[in-house]
Amino acid sequence: MTKFFIIDTNTLLSALILPNSVPKKAFLKVEHNGSIIFLEATFAELDEVIRRPKFEKYISLENRLLFLDSIKRTALFF
Repeated sequence: MTKFFIIDTNTLLSALILPNSVPKKAFLKVEHNGSIIFLEATFAELDEVIRRPKFEKYISLENRLLFLDSIKRTALFF
């Protein structure tokens, strides 16, 4: 039985930019044990926020977009 999870934008961003954080551990656990579900509007918010220049000091735009693409390929949308 597949498990479904909802993860908010801030948690996903923290998982991305803080590799040893609790959000990263939670994200990896979700990745291995089920699927993330999104409303289209919630994913659009993540897409907009992840592109903000202020995150460049933590991780490149290219890597942020790769993360976003990876999530998009495996998530379920409603």
